[in-house]
Amino acid sequence: MEAQAILLSQMFEEVELREILSGKAAQIKIDFASSKGETASNQFRLFCVQGDCDCSVKRLKTVDGQLDLTEVVRYSNDSYLFAAVRIFLQILENMTATEATIEVPTGWSIGSVAIEIRYYTRRCSTDKAPLSSLAFSFNEDGDRGSVVSRIVKKKDPSLYKKGAHYSDEPLSSAFRTFVHFSRTLTVSKLKIVLQTAEQVIRELPTAPSLSCQQLIIHTMDPAVPPLLFRFVSPGTKLFIRPYDVGEISLESSVFDSEVVRAASSFESFITSQITDHQLPFLEGEVLYLIAPGVTSKGINRLIWQWLYEERKIVRITISRTRRLISSEILQGLDPSRILSESELPQK
Repeated sequence: MEAQAILLSQMFEEVELREILSGKAAQIKIDFASSKGETASNQFRLFCVQGDCDCSVKRLKTVDGQLDLTEVVRYSNDSYLFAAVRIFLQILENMTATEATIEVPTGWSIGSVAIEIRYYTRRCSTDKAPLSSLAFSFNEDGDRGSVVSRIVKKKDPSLYKKGAHYSDEPLSSAFRTFVHFSRTLTVSKLKIVLQTAEQVIRELPTAPSLSCQQLIIHTMDPAVPPLLFRFVSPGTKLFIRPYDVGEISLESSVFDSEVVRAASSFESFITSQITDHQLPFLEGEVLYLIAPGVTSKGINRLIWQWLYEERKIVRITISRTRRLISSEILQGLDPSRILSESELPQK
């Protein structure tokens, strides 16, 4: 398909999917700069038009100064909207996203949820390349449903373009869409900022896994992190912060999860009820824990693993532990391999 060749040879500036002529057609518009370094913005447009029992995909272009609408493919037994969404997701597969976020933005009305995807294209994925973004808002429609809009200017939520309508309330619709995006894109960071979403998360299928290097969770519901851990693969970095001021804690059972134990980095800024027995099973080279249940014995085991090369440590911080006793921390360790404070190299 000619569209695929264009997608692979250009650097996207903006990709838009919009329903037009409600119930009859949808438009996919791509703004791009030429990969050859041209500064002029170009456009590529596809229209998915509903037929009696099929859907026609047409490309709009200019030929000899005249607009020309040429059919490029026809799908049988497909609705125009299904075809449009499928093509839209194929386009997104040619992006490398750095971060995908779902949150209820500060200052927005109750019943509103936002999704933002920040990305490079695959042909432009260096640190020097500018980031692009797609941003969507989900808002209540007044009838137990929700309307999704694409935000044109992120700093001003009043500037948006209305799109699809969902029968579910905004949080369910937004989270389902967020998971769909996250499974389609190659993402460095997934960021979820929700006070609570336990019921919504429970209803979502956990397979296939979300493809991300790091999962960032901001929440005030201790049930949310373990539910979200089911969506990612062992080895994913995990980062948890409280959504707001308040005291919550992760149950001890969370640390029996394979995803938590195999995380290459685990940082939780909410209290964790991890035990001395569970602590050595965390494989992360970077750990941050607020752990009132950890004693000198747990710290001793971590040092023993590191000293005898059973684990690599980049940085481990464990705060609010029980009172630590030096003799218990050093018990069983070879004294010749331990330096006193006075023997440490001076900075």
